Amino acid sequence: MAPDPPTRADPSIRNGAVMGPAPRPSDVLLRLTSGTFGPAILVLMTVAALWLGIWHDLTGHRATVEQENWRNLAHQASLLDVNIVRTVEAIDQTLVLVRGAYVANPEAFTFGDWARARPFLNTTNLQIGITDRRGILIRSNLALPPTPVDISDRPHFHFHANNGADRLDISPPLRGRLSGRPSFQFSRRIDDRDGHFMGIVVLSLSTDFITRLYSPADIGAGYVLLAGTDGIVRAHKPGGDLVGQPLPDPALLDAALGKGESNLRLPGPRGPMLVSVRHIPEFRLLVAVALHEADTFAAYRRTRNTYLGIGGVVTVLLLFYAHVLTRNRRSRIRSELNLGLTLQNMAQGIVMVDADRRVAVINQTAIDLLGLPAALGRPGVRFGDILEWQLTTDEFADRGAGSQIGALMARSGGLDAATPVYERMRPDGTVLEIRTALLAGGRAVRTYTDITERHHAQRELAQARDAAEAASHARSSFLAVMSHEIRTPLNGIIGAAELLLGSQLGSTEHGYAAIIQHSGNHLLSLINDVLDFSRLDAGRVEMEDIVFDLPTMVRNAIDIFAVQAQEKKLSLTSDIAPSVPNFVHGDPARLRQIIFNLLGNALKFTAQGSVRVSLRATSVDAQRARIVLSVADTGIGMPPAVLDKLFTEFTQADSSVSRRFGGSGLGLAICRRLVELMGGSLRVTSTDNVGSIFTVELILRRGERPARANPAMAAGPLSLSLRVLLAEDNATNQLIATHMLHRLGHVVETVPDGRQVVRAAAEARFDVILMDVMMPEMDGLAATRAIRALPGPVRDIPIIGLTANASNTDEASCRAAGMTGFARKPITTEGLRLALAASTAPPHPAVDPAPAAPGQHPLIDHIVLTRLRAELGDAPVDEILAMFVDNADASIAALRESVASDAGAVRMQAHMIVGAAHNLGLSRLGHLAAEIEQEARIAIPSPARLEVVAEVFTQTVAAVRATPVMAPPPGTARL
Repeated sequence: MAPDPPTRADPSIRNGAVMGPAPRPSDVLLRLTSGTFGPAILVLMTVAALWLGIWHDLTGHRATVEQENWRNLAHQASLLDVNIVRTVEAIDQTLVLVRGAYVANPEAFTFGDWARARPFLNTTNLQIGITDRRGILIRSNLALPPTPVDISDRPHFHFHANNGADRLDISPPLRGRLSGRPSFQFSRRIDDRDGHFMGIVVLSLSTDFITRLYSPADIGAGYVLLAGTDGIVRAHKPGGDLVGQPLPDPALLDAALGKGESNLRLPGPRGPMLVSVRHIPEFRLLVAVALHEADTFAAYRRTRNTYLGIGGVVTVLLLFYAHVLTRNRRSRIRSELNLGLTLQNMAQGIVMVDADRRVAVINQTAIDLLGLPAALGRPGVRFGDILEWQLTTDEFADRGAGSQIGALMARSGGLDAATPVYERMRPDGTVLEIRTALLAGGRAVRTYTDITERHHAQRELAQARDAAEAASHARSSFLAVMSHEIRTPLNGIIGAAELLLGSQLGSTEHGYAAIIQHSGNHLLSLINDVLDFSRLDAGRVEMEDIVFDLPTMVRNAIDIFAVQAQEKKLSLTSDIAPSVPNFVHGDPARLRQIIFNLLGNALKFTAQGSVRVSLRATSVDAQRARIVLSVADTGIGMPPAVLDKLFTEFTQADSSVSRRFGGSGLGLAICRRLVELMGGSLRVTSTDNVGSIFTVELILRRGERPARANPAMAAGPLSLSLRVLLAEDNATNQLIATHMLHRLGHVVETVPDGRQVVRAAAEARFDVILMDVMMPEMDGLAATRAIRALPGPVRDIPIIGLTANASNTDEASCRAAGMTGFARKPITTEGLRLALAASTAPPHPAVDPAPAAPGQHPLIDHIVLTRLRAELGDAPVDEILAMFVDNADASIAALRESVASDAGAVRMQAHMIVGAAHNLGLSRLGHLAAEIEQEARIAIPSPARLEVVAEVFTQTVAAVRATPVMAPPPGTARL
């Protein structure tokens, strides 16, 4: 049977439309509390419930307190009622007893004996007396006054005189005529035996005595009231202000007479009063006990205040909590909204999988990057369904870029902690970077990043890197080739000049040859700068780490420039602090190169004044020392604008510097890069036309004194004629080297390439082979390896490499190929002699050489000179030797002139010669100058002794010139 159609009265019909079932309260509450202000609404409901509970508790508690107050009040009224009745009955019994005794014998009755038997009648608050029918007091427990006391006008006397009833009368309070105090008059009628009125018996009781009956009542600020049914107040506590006055409120009399409630709420001076009234009909009295309502509810108010205080505090806390919750909820909703917007708009795809392996979060970017269909691109789908769809659509086909990893992960569940990051290429060519983070509880977060552009960029970067490495290799090869190609003609120029200088030339021709030699060496210096910078720029400079004597190295470097400073009449001084450790680890050759450049620049740019070198240690411990080396001059200085570009390569202060002083503009740039390779810093402070200070700061490891070197590593002059096989492809260099070797007394055979040198070495007997490193057909390294592979004694023949490449790496390559020695181009006669001597000398034990006898010191100590060349390179040493030769005449003249001054001047000039001579290995001159320096400490040496020094100086210069050396003109500094 079909149900009846709904009527218009049906509440489910609204505006003619059938509505759904009415929402349940729980649903409404859920909607209310789930919004932005849900926490606030929930807290407000809690606050309302809290105050409703407080109101309910306080209302019930007030009703209970009020009922208790009425009960207590009625109880007190009842107690007072009983107390008054008992008191009045006792008084009435006393009156009856007195009356009986008096009537029995009126003439003989006295209160004396009778009262003594009843002590309570003796109190001053109590008076009992008897009157006659006229109202005259005739008997009393107190002494009667001389004048008769008449009470006939009193209302209680009139009551008994005019009323024959025998009953107790209680009068309103009166002032006693005998006692003079306010009192109540309790009286009874006295009749004779015939029933005629004889008078009254009266008991006067002080109002204080009556008031004490109410003392036990705890009424606080209320009152206790005793009144008659005539409406007159008999007693009142506290104060008694109403005694004798009408009742303050007629409702009290009505309540006593049964015309109203016995419990009343009446107005009072301080607020409402709670009043309980009791009627004592037998004595025509009423008793009222009144309490202030405020007093009765004091405890309630304290409880109420406690409730309100606690409720207020809780309300404030709840409201604050609601505010915090609302703010946090609003912030969280805003954050969730922002997070949702961020997730949906971020360039990275993100998928979150919950513990049930369902997709909890997926953004649109992930859907687009993965190409997911609509059915799978929503939260709630199973993660396994996505993996299955990817497998069935060949998503993980082998395209490289991690596709196989992705397929294996998909088949194993897709979440592998061992593969947190991998890349794969999608069918459309998109390359994705996939990162997975496994969370606690089996959850996981996976991100998808489109790295297609980065993938292409990395591939292009790899290609660019390969191209750059190829370019760097090509540049290195080019530098090596250019070094060889440039040094090869330079070798011819410098070698030819050396041969010319060693031949019989006229003075003019000798000058021309010297110019050629100077120019060649200067050009070689510039080339060395460029090659040094190129190696630094390519990162091909290798720093040594050996132990050396730092203070001595600095002193020696300064001494080398002493002659140049003397020529320019400059003061060259040094200040080496005692705290500087003697031995440190580092690259002494590179550090000396830095000092030479800074000192050379300081002397070059200083026309007058001084150059000072300072060496100090700012901090020293057992392992390291912070070394600060500064070179200060009083030269031309520089303006601040120049300092920023001072260390830039190929840059000088201005264009005039290069014209005035020369140079490549690379020296300071190379210095800074070398200092930085050592882990230090190079800075400059300068003032235009005042001077400059260059400061090098390094941290060097401390070292121990090294063992003394084996002097056999450097050889003296050769006394044997050798058969030399010279492998050199350049005809000019062949000719120059041949002439040099012939001058040294050796027999020479030449070949133009590596293949022929291997063949010649195998077919003939040679004492040594001079092998050019770069040759056609087969280079010197390959030829050396081939010779070392030959059978028989020929594989042990000494082989000396000749190369224009000056790096330590090139030397190491020569050594690794099997070469015995190494000589750099451009070669010199002395260089060849030393190389041949070092390679053909027999081994000697490592012992210190015996000191030479006086007068037997050689003019040139080749051991010292070889060590200096090993540290500085040939070109710097040649340059220093040339400077020494060029300044020889000035040094000799200064030494001779110093005799005319004083011993100090002689000592200073001799000291300069000592430093330069010992550093360059000019042994005989150095020792003789040292003797002169010691003699000058006592007195001025004789001119004859100075002439001996001058003669040895001249011989030394000749010996140096005989060791062909070309150097740049004086005043030209080289790095």
